[in-house]
Amino acid sequence: MDYGFRDKLKKVLIGIIAGALIIGGSLDSFADDGPKAYTFSGGEGTKNSPYLISGLDDLIALSDAFSDNNNIRDAHFKLTADIDLGETVWNPIGNPSFSGVFDGNGKRITVKNIADGSMLGVFGIADSRSNIRNLIVRGAINKTINSKEEVYFGLVAGRAEGIIENCITEGSVALTV
Repeated sequence: MDYGFRDKLKKVLIGIIAGALIIGGSLDSFADDGPKAYTFSGGEGTKNSPYLISGLDDLIALSDAFSDNNNIRDAHFKLTADIDLGETVWNPIGNPSFSGVFDGNGKRITVKNIADGSMLGVFGIADSRSNIRNLIVRGAINKTINSKEEVYFGLVAGRAEGIIENCITEGSVALTV
């Protein structure tokens, strides 16, 4: 057997394998693994086992899940502690719209700073299938609206078409255009 041919064949095979690994690794970075998985403090998002929102990180993750078009818009949630957003710029839950059940469990969310947009509140849009209940929202908002669109504001929801029951709003809101 010609050892020169064998060495050339070996180099070609190594080149092909290396090229496949490089291309395969590059293609993996473009693969769509589907929606990002969000974790909360517990629960499965069902009526009998709602996702538990127990702190600021959980509440922000809930808002982010909607921004990422995650498939949780019909899920059930339960607030298990009072949450003060502090100076965090709040991006309302429900873009696209919230269709699930949010049980505030008699707990309070305090909002001081809200992101620019056209649907402003803890929830941006709560559609006709939504149910938001037992929630206290405290506002301490002083905001100049920077939008060329018509703006809808409510402490619980900017636009609500579903059921809002046993919710309390308190505090102060000053909006200017």
